[in-house]
Amino acid sequence: MIANKENCPPLMGSHKIASSNKLLKKQESKLSFSGKDVTNGGGGMFGRLLSEATDEIRSSLDESAAVKLALAEARELSESWRNEEKDYQFANILARDIEDEIADQMREDETLGEMEAIRIAIEERRCALYEENYLREQEENDIEYASRLAQEEADEKEYLERACVKDSELAEQMHKQLHDEYLAEEIHKSEVKQEMDRRSRQLQVEEEDFKIAKVQHDNFEKEQDHKLQQDSKLQEFDFETASKLQREEDRSRHETKRERERKDEKAARHLMRQMSREEHRNRKKKQVVASLSESSFTDLAAIGELWGTAEAEIEDVEGGICITVLLPHLLNMSVCISPCSLNKIEVEARRFVIPSDSNATPDNSCYTAEFIIDGIKQLSEKNLSYEYSSESGMLHVYLDNISLGRLLDQGPMKSKKVISDLMDSFHRVFA
Repeated sequence: MIANKENCPPLMGSHKIASSNKLLKKQESKLSFSGKDVTNGGGGMFGRLLSEATDEIRSSLDESAAVKLALAEARELSESWRNEEKDYQFANILARDIEDEIADQMREDETLGEMEAIRIAIEERRCALYEENYLREQEENDIEYASRLAQEEADEKEYLERACVKDSELAEQMHKQLHDEYLAEEIHKSEVKQEMDRRSRQLQVEEEDFKIAKVQHDNFEKEQDHKLQQDSKLQEFDFETASKLQREEDRSRHETKRERERKDEKAARHLMRQMSREEHRNRKKKQVVASLSESSFTDLAAIGELWGTAEAEIEDVEGGICITVLLPHLLNMSVCISPCSLNKIEVEARRFVIPSDSNATPDNSCYTAEFIIDGIKQLSEKNLSYEYSSESGMLHVYLDNISLGRLLDQGPMKSKKVISDLMDSFHRVFA
């Protein structure tokens, strides 16, 4: 690329081109002036010049041919110079265009770089602002969440404190109630034990009295035999009287002995009945404990469900039948013979309900039932008894001198009717 014309080397034959150009210009001037004079029809200096030139041309043909040759050569050299000048100008223009293009490209690159730097700076600033806003929002959210969490923890702590106070009051009430029931149960056990000890001592006294009476009787018989041997004559006269007296005395002693034995047998049967029924209650208690979870006796909803779905179970026991119903936390109850039907037993019971028990309803807080004993015309109050165990929550109603087996011995048709009536006689009455 040619950057400057002054730095280019000199062209070959430049002096020839200059001289030929001068001669060419001179001849062209002459011709042009000659032509002008001819056209205008004038004379003067231009005519003279034209004639002189014509003369010269005519006189020297060699010189004219040389001039033509020089003119053609000058034209060729001039055309070559013009082409080189055009190439030089074009090279300069192209160089300037390339330099301008490079400069424009550099300016454009610089502009693009500045714009990219500005864009990157703006993007970084935007990211920094976004991160700053995000961190500030996150910090505000964390502060709000921490305050809300602290408030929730304070509310939960206050709720737990109130619940603990309520639970402690309820536990104290339940402890007091269970302590009273435990004391009542212990007193009852102590009374039963004292009664058994008293009856045992009574049996021992009766056995000792029997032995003493027997010894006295033996001594008396010996004395009588001795008297009979000594007073054989008196015995002969008073034999019938003595025999009668003896028989009456023997009869009296025998009746006294029989009466005492009947009392002892009755006391023994009563004691055996109490022990057997106590064993029956313990067995039912174990069954309840095994079939139900421990929470069933402490959870208020489970206690309400047990009362709402309570069902009676009828079994043979020692000396009668037993009607068993699971009623935990019993408050009061009434068991009696219905005045309208003397073979109907009415049972009414209520459980202990605390004020905070939201599951308590009349249906699961009260138990009312009727039991009709078919085959028995009239029941007696002395044959009716009941026992309630606060530990197991079971109510046992006893009917003495009645047996399911004895009722079933009345025949196939009668026994079938007795079983149906006895099982269907349980009627739960809801308030």
